Amino acid sequence: MKGKITVVSVVVLLLAAVAWVMTIGGVTARSDSTGAFAVGLAAHTDQITRIELDRESKKIVLVRAADGLWRVETSGGYLASTAQVAGLVNGIASLEKDGKMTSKVEKYEELALDWPPAQGSRAALVRVFETVDASGTGAPFAEYVIGHERASPRTQYVRKLEDVQCWRCRGSVSVEMEPQRWMDVTLLSLPDGEIDSASIDGLSLTRTARSKEFTTVITPESAALWTPERVTEATRTLPLWLSRLEFDDVRPASSSPMTGEPRTFTFDSLRARIVVQCSTESDGVWARFEVTPHEGAPHPNEGLNGDVNAKHKYAGDPQVPDWTAWSAAHMGWEFKLPAWKIQELKFEPSVREEPPPPR
Repeated sequence: MKGKITVVSVVVLLLAAVAWVMTIGGVTARSDSTGAFAVGLAAHTDQITRIELDRESKKIVLVRAADGLWRVETSGGYLASTAQVAGLVNGIASLEKDGKMTSKVEKYEELALDWPPAQGSRAALVRVFETVDASGTGAPFAEYVIGHERASPRTQYVRKLEDVQCWRCRGSVSVEMEPQRWMDVTLLSLPDGEIDSASIDGLSLTRTARSKEFTTVITPESAALWTPERVTEATRTLPLWLSRLEFDDVRPASSSPMTGEPRTFTFDSLRARIVVQCSTESDGVWARFEVTPHEGAPHPNEGLNGDVNAKHKYAGDPQVPDWTAWSAAHMGWEFKLPAWKIQELKFEPSVREEPPPPR
């Protein structure tokens, strides 16, 4: 009897040990299937100096300059939107594992996690660097393949480039491959009534003492261009043209005059003169800006009606910039203007188009 009890005790102990091992194994497996996908990324956010994005043969490189500001290296070093860059990094850092997917290479394409990608694949590669070498690259801190996104519930398929395991994660990551998506595309959003005079193609509009009414003057050589209908439309739209000015693309300005069909127009406000030099080229209309602040003019936060920027609470709200700072930031660049914005300068009521929603 005593022997049987001993055998039973041993069996019970063995079963308990097996159960304990299985439990530990189960916990380990479940733990591996949960938690942050990009472990450590959030802690390194301030050390990131370069981000490379690849998708469908397009490449965008974002770099943190010596002044701490982000720039789009692949667009000549134009200033990037800090919020957009932070959104990308935080989006990846906040992904939470929701389930293991495939680890078979031949299945990657179904999730758009194949890299190098097959033709037509929507896979994107995000390479994050902490330091760069003399050549401007160096070894990446991490490389993430971003695949398909599911809307309901909001989940993202991802994997680390060096890892065969694919994951479904809670959250989403937007890898934009149009350069302007990484920039603040709003050049100006002046409040109504800021412009006191404007001139274009021989037509001059002027108002005095901050009057609401503009007087018109047309040069004799331009009289044939300006029918009464066009003058009326220009008087209505030209003083408001800078109230919403965005760009579709940007490039470093050439040291030589702009090529193509030229056109120049000028705006005067209480605080500055803004000269717009446009050139119609094969891919659209490009523009340069020359700004001359008026000496002794009040700062936008001072002046006739107090703080003119008091209502500027959110991006896109009307705002008068510090023209000296604005000029320093935008001189040396040429901007491709949206087609609808150029259409406004035809001053033809019959072909008037409603502008698209703000971006």
